[in-house]
Amino acid sequence: MAVTLIRRASICQFIALLIMCAVLFFGMTVHAIEWHTANQITVAWDAVMTSIEGTTIPTEQVSYEVFVYEEGTTLEMSMGTVADTTFILTLPHEGKWYWGVKAIRTVGGVIVGESRTVWSIEPAYDHGIQYWAAPNEPAGLQTP
Repeated sequence: MAVTLIRRASICQFIALLIMCAVLFFGMTVHAIEWHTANQITVAWDAVMTSIEGTTIPTEQVSYEVFVYEEGTTLEMSMGTVADTTFILTLPHEGKWYWGVKAIRTVGGVIVGESRTVWSIEPAYDHGIQYWAAPNEPAGLQTP
């Protein structure tokens, strides 16, 4: 009987240990998105100052194209191109959105290279923007 109780306790401890390991493993590998609520928001990024080869690029040769895409879709929409490292982003309509930016190098008026687009949903950033319009105001007030 004592052996049976020890085996049951050991099995329970083993199962508890497995559950704790699973919680720790999945808790560390799943990233949560931080949602910012606004239909217009200023986004910003660090200036690109070097090429992929590590050479310095004059800042006047670099511009940035800003994109958005709605959660659950793959359609990227260009929102504009700027020389600065900030952009006032206005969402096209209600929903949950991710934004991205890519660097574009222009020499003598000709685009000579582009970076990949870096997205706000990537694990290093983990954020998005959501916008939901407020409801209309109530009408037809009465005292029945």
